[in-house]
Amino acid sequence: MKKRIICGCLRIAALAVVGGALGWLSSSLFGVSVQLTKDRSIVVTLGAGIGILLGVVLFPEKK
Repeated sequence: MKKRIICGCLRIAALAVVGGALGWLSSSLFGVSVQLTKDRSIVVTLGAGIGILLGVVLFPEKK
């Protein structure tokens, strides 16, 4: 049981990092999102949130 919880948390953390990195990269490549959100930490946070949501949808908890 603990192993499943730890694996799930690690998966969500990895997806958050990937989502944050993609959000930061897209804000660097496309200046539009930087103009909309003058602060890159907001872009990274939004990317991480999207990564977590996609992880929950794409990899639901197995029973």
